[in-house]
Amino acid sequence: MGKGKFFCGLLLCTLFVGCSAGINKDHQALENLEPVQVDRGITIDTEIEKRLLKEKEEKSKPVSGLFKTSLALLKEDRSVKLNFSLQNVSGKDQQISYGSGQKYDIFIYNEQKKEIYKWSINKAFTQALIIRGFKNNEKLTFNEEWNLNDNKGNPVPSGNYTIVVKVMIDIDMESGKISPYDLTDKSMIEIAR
Repeated sequence: MGKGKFFCGLLLCTLFVGCSAGINKDHQALENLEPVQVDRGITIDTEIEKRLLKEKEEKSKPVSGLFKTSLALLKEDRSVKLNFSLQNVSGKDQQISYGSGQKYDIFIYNEQKKEIYKWSINKAFTQALIIRGFKNNEKLTFNEEWNLNDNKGNPVPSGNYTIVVKVMIDIDMESGKISPYDLTDKSMIEIAR
């Protein structure tokens, strides 16, 4: 082995041993550290904290009486026509929003209260925030048709069915959110085959 290779090898070994010893010393130094307790710099007055919690609770409560949803059914030979609407009954103009292209959904339940049909299944909706004005007493109307089939495409048997419509709007409110009862309506229909 040449002198150059020998000195390079010796130098590498020295660096390796020296570095590992330094790492071990640093690791031992970290193990000997004591935990430090940090006190919060801010304390909240208990009365202010109670008021803030109460305000938060109030904002999460549903507010009713802003909108009215109505559903009318028209039974035909092989289908049921659904005419439904959402009316602004709040007493003032509102600004409503949709979180997607889906403006409503329809649910149908059998006598055992099992969901047998959901309108939005297998449908795709655009993902966009849609904001529009909604004047006092203005009414949004929608029309759909149920072909008397379940979600699997099978004809439903004779019986009584509950049809529920839900309008999918939101509103920016400082004092809560819209009551789900304001955005839904239901009606029963008898199907005879």
